[in-house]
Amino acid sequence: MRLAAMLAMTILLAPACSAEPETPAEVTGLITALEQSDRGPITGFTVDVEGQRYDIRIDRERDYGFELEHLEEHRAQELPVRVTLEERDDGLYAVAIEDA
Repeated sequence: MRLAAMLAMTILLAPACSAEPETPAEVTGLITALEQSDRGPITGFTVDVEGQRYDIRIDRERDYGFELEHLEEHRAQELPVRVTLEERDDGLYAVAIEDA
């Protein structure tokens, strides 16, 4: 009986242990990398939050309220940013990017 109870608990707890963590609605951290194609516009960036990396894409249809090249200043000077995120089928997108 004890063995059956332990087996049942293992089966019930296994999905919880293997589940991926939910994507937060907002992250605050340092930009560690920028993505851009052949000196074109910035298409994405990586934010590090206490060792957790978030690869974030730029929504070309959105006005972030500043020139995206400003993100290079944040990366170079290690100035934190606060990014509101939206998870889409093809990745994480920045909804808003602010100084933190």
